[in-house]
Amino acid sequence: MRRELSEIIAMVEAGQLDLILQAAQEIEDAPLRSWVLKGIAEAMAEVGQFDRAIQIAQKIEEGSSDCSEALLEIARAMAKAGQFDRAIQVA
Repeated sequence: MRRELSEIIAMVEAGQLDLILQAAQEIEDAPLRSWVLKGIAEAMAEVGQFDRAIQIAQKIEEGSSDCSEALLEIARAMAKAGQFDRAIQVA
């Protein structure tokens, strides 16, 4: 997953977030869509775009472990950035 995450981060940094987000939401297979959205949310958190990362994580299928895993990674990135209070709220 690390390779895929680095590729998503590169696309986010290149300003292609809307393109990859649209493509992810068109995936018909719910588990695969959740997994891809999780990767996008984690990439957004890695580049410090926490609010957008949370919004994307909330698009993950309800009841999917990918949602809680994404939120945990977002919280970790927030804590790493010194946003401890927000990290606690997200986790």
